Amino acid sequence: QYDAAYKMLTKSLDDYPSPEAKEALAKLEAQKGNCNTAFHLLSDISDKHSTGYLLGMGDVSRKCEQYQQANTYYQKVLKKYPYNTDALW
Repeated sequence: QYDAAYKMLTKSLDDYPSPEAKEALAKLEAQKGNCNTAFHLLSDISDKHSTGYLLGMGDVSRKCEQYQQANTYYQKVLKKYPYNTDALW
């Protein structure tokens, strides 16, 4: 299941390196336990204030058991969007 998603996302990044694809691949890497790779992928996203970046950092931090850091990113999202269900973990 993860292998197919991984192949699809890496191909997508080769063809069009979008922030959304980087975020999705970073979450997958974190799920697989590759936290350094996940954080590196997210560091390439230029807009560090976008909701996608903040949620991605929150999700990767949570999956990598960095709960304080995850909370910080989720709180930034909730300041802008108080009812964002992705940030209400």
